[in-house]
Amino acid sequence: MKVKATKRKAEAADSLHGDGHSIKVIKTNAAAAGVASAHHATAAAAAAASTPVASKAARQLLALQIEAKEKAVKLMKKLAAQDDPAKKAVLQQKLDKLLSKAAPPSAAAVAAAAPGGGIGSAAAAAGTASAVPAMRKHGPQPLAGITSVLANTPAEQARRAERQQRFAADLAAMKQSGGGSSSSAQQQQHEGIGAAGGWLALGGGYGSSRSLEKEYLRLTSVPKAEDVRPPEVLAQSLALIKRRWRGGCSYAWACSQLKSVRQDLTVQGVADGLAVDAYETHARVALESNDLPEFRQCLARLKQLYRAGVPGCAPEFYSYAVLHAAALGPLLLNQELGQLPRHHLEHPAIVHALATARAVRSGAYVSFMRLYTSAPRMAPYLMDALLPRVRGQGLAALLAAHRPARLPLGWALLQLGWEEDQEGEALQYLAQHGVVVDEAAREIDTRASLAAAAGRS
Repeated sequence: MKVKATKRKAEAADSLHGDGHSIKVIKTNAAAAGVASAHHATAAAAAAASTPVASKAARQLLALQIEAKEKAVKLMKKLAAQDDPAKKAVLQQKLDKLLSKAAPPSAAAVAAAAPGGGIGSAAAAAGTASAVPAMRKHGPQPLAGITSVLANTPAEQARRAERQQRFAADLAAMKQSGGGSSSSAQQQQHEGIGAAGGWLALGGGYGSSRSLEKEYLRLTSVPKAEDVRPPEVLAQSLALIKRRWRGGCSYAWACSQLKSVRQDLTVQGVADGLAVDAYETHARVALESNDLPEFRQCLARLKQLYRAGVPGCAPEFYSYAVLHAAALGPLLLNQELGQLPRHHLEHPAIVHALATARAVRSGAYVSFMRLYTSAPRMAPYLMDALLPRVRGQGLAALLAAHRPARLPLGWALLQLGWEEDQEGEALQYLAQHGVVVDEAAREIDTRASLAAAAGRS
């Protein structure tokens, strides 16, 4: 059932813009079905406050919380730009107080603030408590990938500002040496790496290193130009990594080199086709090596680049996002479906991913196995995570539907996605799940298998 590894390895290093493979289109009349639509946070807040019992106390607490968050953001900007340690300590104390005020109001707080107490105050507390999660759920979401949604709370923003202080001294020295204008330096310090041209733009532009190979090391200070490779060298380095990956190099070396390329692109603020090429290549290599955390990082950055209008293999990677979310649960799948660009919905890769998600959700194991064999490019690696669940559903359905008849072993294995040369692996799987197999007659005893399963439960 698996696509041969040699074919997959060639695809992992192939980052040409376009599909590059003939794909069997799984036709569907509901390609856009299940696409989630987002609602504004104000609608959730208004719904909670519109009930008679939510009244004035709930609205006041929510207003205070929003005001405290706005003040905290302004205070963090001042803290990031401040060099005097004494003044920074004072600002930090103020920020801590504001963050405590910006915390979501508890039901008890709303009940205490609501006039009259009793049933009215309890209902107001319930209304406010339900409004805050609703605002978080339906508000604008950061582009952080498909496994989790990063919190954009004042506390998280404070931690980010604190991390940026690692480089404050270097940035101040660069400003004094005339490496960039004060306003430009301050803007980039606040917006982060690569957001306004990259840190090296403060010192005069691109790097000057000519090394094709460079081990990845986490930055602890603003990088020097002589340690960073310019885009033309990075393009050569990326081509070298692809050649070696096709030649069978280790994933540890390839991952370190690709992360180093990504780092050099980021500190120079490069967000063009080269950046897309680097992230797409790393995502494919990570998928083949089952490094899902690295794959998610690349996918999150690719979404940002695609939405900024940088060309690449966007339908391919949006389809990967759908498949990965389908393995993580319905909530994340719905979030991912809501982010799908409408103009990609008819692309064969997206059609295949949506059909796969529907098959998993409905337990259509025969359809899933058919989609598995026709999966485009690197999709089988992500479908591998769904295979055990669907196979278990299929086995239970087969035993229940055909009881008390005996099932031909070869036919049952094909229904569950095994090829003829995988019979040994299939028999081991059936034995682990308590299925009674008559190997002499090459049949599955459905009645005995269900009885054994009932005895185990």
